[in-house]
Amino acid sequence: MTILQVPHSYKVAGALKGKRKIENWAFAGSVAVQIETPTADEAPVALRLHRPPSGGSYGKPLRANAPLDYRFFDGRLYAPYLVGLEEGSETPLAVADMLEAVRIGTGGQGSPLFDGVQSLFMRSPLAEDDERRRTMKIEQSWEGEVAAEIAARARDLILVDGLVFQHRPGLEPVYQIEPDAAMIDGEVRYTGTILTRSVADFEAAPHEIDVRRHFRVDQIAEALMACSAWNYRLTDWDPEDPETFAHVMERRVEILDPTVLAFRPDQGPKLLSRAHKIVADHGDALAEKPVRFMIAYAGLRDALHASAPAQDVAHLMREFAHQAARVHGPEHVEVRNILNEVETFEMAPAVEPVPASAARAHV
Repeated sequence: MTILQVPHSYKVAGALKGKRKIENWAFAGSVAVQIETPTADEAPVALRLHRPPSGGSYGKPLRANAPLDYRFFDGRLYAPYLVGLEEGSETPLAVADMLEAVRIGTGGQGSPLFDGVQSLFMRSPLAEDDERRRTMKIEQSWEGEVAAEIAARARDLILVDGLVFQHRPGLEPVYQIEPDAAMIDGEVRYTGTILTRSVADFEAAPHEIDVRRHFRVDQIAEALMACSAWNYRLTDWDPEDPETFAHVMERRVEILDPTVLAFRPDQGPKLLSRAHKIVADHGDALAEKPVRFMIAYAGLRDALHASAPAQDVAHLMREFAHQAARVHGPEHVEVRNILNEVETFEMAPAVEPVPASAARAHV
């Protein structure tokens, strides 16, 4: 365990001695925090993210980027705290550099504990022995909030082998198929790739997850199979040989401990998003539709208003597609899209609570 005294600044609202006007000021302060310092054995490497080289453009030589190690400690996944200005070639923060940044009290990348500005409203933080501070009538102080935030950040850090690691919700990487196409030799060719994203990317938009495009990192064979339909050059690949698919996957995850993987792609939010779009798109033109169409629409709408589970909504979407086919024909693009969405949901694995023995929690 490492104990650090973290200098910081915080906002106060107060009136100088002899004045009534309440103004905003910055005070200098500090708070003591504790950071766990497990050994490499106590916080083993669970995942290793291999990165492509940087440079190679504008005359710059290619520069290799070291892999990034994700460690598992006390039930949580930690990634290196990265510093650097060039995206894709950031480097893990060294403990010595963090300690120096904390010692001199600077915020920014060098200090994952405090990134606040050193002045507020163009005023330098007032030290404890400043006469203005000692005699000021304080109306409100934000010292507690800043100290609590720094302490919370410290609880999300570990120091291992001279490097700083940080836990954040949704750190787990996932593979995403990224469809693309280009004109090659006068012919349109699919040039899709596999991106490596994190679970956190979908926290605000879970409906973007699609089991046809998103895969756990231990499903690399499935991801490559899906990508092969989107890249004309991905024909002869071996999931055990990264060289055979390096041209479609620049950031590969090596799995050293599969028990840390907790991501389960859920097709339900995407299905529900599609159902809401159906209700929104057809609400204004119901009067000219057949009665059975209106009944199917009403059933879907009411189920969504009642927050029905995706399984129930899927059946109602299928019935709506059946009635839409009566109006527009079975080959109508919307009918086909709705049925495709329902069939994908029905074929997708059911998302159930993960037992502790199957995947260790790291929220």
